[in-house]
Amino acid sequence: MENQEGTLHFRYLIDGGLLRTSRDLDEHVAQLAASVRGRHDAVDANRAFIETFVRPHGLQTTGTTVFIESIEQLAAVQPAPARAPWWRSPLRAALTPVARRAFGTFAEHEARERRYREKQQTRDIRIAALEAQRTAEKAQLLEERRLRHEAARTEREAAKARARAEQLAARQQEVDEKRRRTESRLAEWQREKRKRAINARIAAYWRRVARAFSPQR
Repeated sequence: MENQEGTLHFRYLIDGGLLRTSRDLDEHVAQLAASVRGRHDAVDANRAFIETFVRPHGLQTTGTTVFIESIEQLAAVQPAPARAPWWRSPLRAALTPVARRAFGTFAEHEARERRYREKQQTRDIRIAALEAQRTAEKAQLLEERRLRHEAARTEREAAKARARAEQLAARQQEVDEKRRRTESRLAEWQREKRKRAINARIAAYWRRVARAFSPQR
């Protein structure tokens, strides 16, 4: 019951309505027993509630019929023509200058507000454009710096490669020169060896010739 006391429909359903309230379990059990026994006071109370609240026009008259008749009666009523009060025209004439001044002040205020908004919008656009320009310039500087660093790194690597190539070429030149000297010495030695062999054969030939023409023979 305590939870239902705050609802809108609770009050008109008790004290002669359809609801029976109780504060404790014993009272609730007694009410259930009386309802099961079919006490006439409960039945009479329910009937009285229906006759006064649900169907006040009689138990045989349905609520739908009464509702439809009320709507039809309301539709048949002709509204009275609206008449302007006598003071409307003088009041309008008196308030027209005030309204014009107020409208002019309002229009001027709106114009100032519009100019301020346009100025603020122009300022925001200019600031955004400057920010975008600064961002683009910063990005360009960073890109140029990156390209310079990349070019310097490429140049250093190329210089190192050239130095290594020159070193290899110098070493190869030394090896080739050493091989040429070795080959030259070998060729010279071979020539000297052939020359000595030829000279030895010539000397042996002349010795044989000399022995052949020697008087002792």
